[in-house]
Amino acid sequence: MPGKAAKVTITERQMEILESLTNSPTTSVCISQRAKIILLAFQKKQNIEITEVVQLNPQQVGRWRKRWKAAWDGCNLFGVVNSGLFMADLF
Repeated sequence: MPGKAAKVTITERQMEILESLTNSPTTSVCISQRAKIILLAFQKKQNIEITEVVQLNPQQVGRWRKRWKAAWDGCNLFGVVNSGLFMADLF
């Protein structure tokens, strides 16, 4: 039985960057898929719904949600989010 999906949090700046990655014709397919996963997860879409859009399996979608959450939590832990820096500016 699948567990609870990782909650995705993004800033306005990160949303702009992720949207530009999904819309750019020069972005690789895998980067575009990952950006779409995060944007759709932020919209509270379930993994199964996201899989239909990005053509990946639910485990892959869940893995990217968890990776994003872990990176976000790490930035919060070190105070990066509240310092005016954003994860998207760091990666």
